[in-house]
Amino acid sequence: LPVRRSLVHLLDRFLDSFQNVEESVKWASDYNGGLVPVAPCKDVALWVKSGKIPDDLSGAYMRVGPNPYHWPPNKRTHVFDGDGMVHSVRIADGKAVYHCDFLDTPRLQFEKKFGAEWFTRIGEFSGWFGLANTD
Repeated sequence: LPVRRSLVHLLDRFLDSFQNVEESVKWASDYNGGLVPVAPCKDVALWVKSGKIPDDLSGAYMRVGPNPYHWPPNKRTHVFDGDGMVHSVRIADGKAVYHCDFLDTPRLQFEKKFGAEWFTRIGEFSGWFGLANTD
């Protein structure tokens, strides 16, 4: 099994060498960098520019979206590629707090242990070499 995994990894790296990673991540700088992946953060206090949050208002807004764990990537990457990240704004007692973190999926755990991207990304399906890369 270790030899087989090494051979698959070698083939994967060979196919990756034919893909233009820099060209594939130009989307990240669009919208003044608004699509650049973010690092996890906890309990960041938010403030209101004018007025105030009512003391009796409470709730949460949550959004799940793609956010590549490995950045800059070593593989072609599409804007929809990435590991799941939950962003939340919690409101209570007249205060708002922001928090974001990765969903700790088996796939992310494997890639953390491996130290790089392993699984095929949408962005890799570009050209003939991308179609051959179907681990």
